[in-house]
Formats: sequence, structure tokens, C-alpha cells
Amino acid sequence: MKPSGLRDDEWYPGQKVDEIHYQHGLWLTGKGGSKADFSNWDMRRMGLDHSDLRKADLRKADLRRADLRGTDLRGADLSGTDLRGADLSRANLRGADLSGTLL
Repeated sequence: MKPSGLRDDEWYPGQKVDEIHYQHGLWLTGKGGSKADFSNWDMRRMGLDHSDLRKADLRKADLRRADLRGTDLRGADLSGTDLRGADLSRANLRGADLSGTLL
């Protein structure tokens, strides 16, 4: 699903994920940027292994079969997210909101 607010010619999933992840890293270190908002995104089978997604907004995202090995999701909002079949090996979910999450 294309995030709201983007035109079709602006929508390149891999490019957008990389840019959002980069901006999130800046935000986490206090160097500007912005908090990652992947709410309602279709991220099925996406490779996000070893990513730093602390405090990211992943509400209602579709992360079925995504590779989340070693991903830092501390304090992330995963409410209503579909994580069925996702590889969460060594992922850090401490303090994450998992209400309504499908596992």
C-alpha cells in the first residue's frame, strides 16, 4: 500500500524505506530528521534485519514474513501490526506496544 500523501510517481518502496530509515537515525541521535512512520504500510517480506527502529510508528503495518532478525524495536508502536511468519530472532521488543498485534 502506498502511504497517503505521495503521488504515484513518488512511490518507490525501497527508496522511501531507506530515506525514512536514514531520517529516523538522525532523529534518534538528535540531529534533526524525523521519526519513522510506517503506519499502514505493506512491508510483507521486506528485509529490515538489524535495523534501528526504536520508537518507530509501525501501527497496522503488514510485516508478514518480514526479516526482522536483530532489529531494535524498543518502544516502537506495533499495535495492530501483522507479524505472522516474520523472523523476530534476536529482535528487541522491550517496551514495544504489541496490543492487537498478530503473531
